[in-house]
Amino acid sequence: MNNRDLPVPGRHVPLHEQSVGQLFATAARLSGSMWVRLLNERLGIGWTAFNVLLQLGAADGQTAKEIAHASMVTPSTLTGVVDTLERDGLIERRRSDTDRRVIRLHLTEAGRQRLSLSATKLSAEFDQLFDHVEPADEAVIRRFLLGAVDRFSAELGLPGTQLDVH
Repeated sequence: MNNRDLPVPGRHVPLHEQSVGQLFATAARLSGSMWVRLLNERLGIGWTAFNVLLQLGAADGQTAKEIAHASMVTPSTLTGVVDTLERDGLIERRRSDTDRRVIRLHLTEAGRQRLSLSATKLSAEFDQLFDHVEPADEAVIRRFLLGAVDRFSAELGLPGTQLDVH
């Protein structure tokens, strides 16, 4: 990156002049907003609630602290979300069999159904937003995105493309 690529306060840089990093950040922000909109409109849940269901779908019985860490939210933020998910019958809290002080979160059958619905319906709907990608460009875009995942994951101390991300 050179000085030409740095944003200048008070100066709007047209999209076609922005660096790849700036364009990626803009696309990521807009992509996230679209995903949140689909979650709200189709399932009536927010991103953090969906992420809790997703985390429990991958490994049921986690603690709120474990899910908060994996979701990159504070435990206090997660508490309200977990309360709502429990009230809506999508998850339940259970005491650990080995340590009664520990509360573990578990998906209910309704939670599994909501997660299954979101995984199929929303993924297909979200994928349609990328139907403009030319087949010849897909390999380059895929290589770029996998490289970005690895780079960001390494910076954050997380596994990279070895993760099976849905």
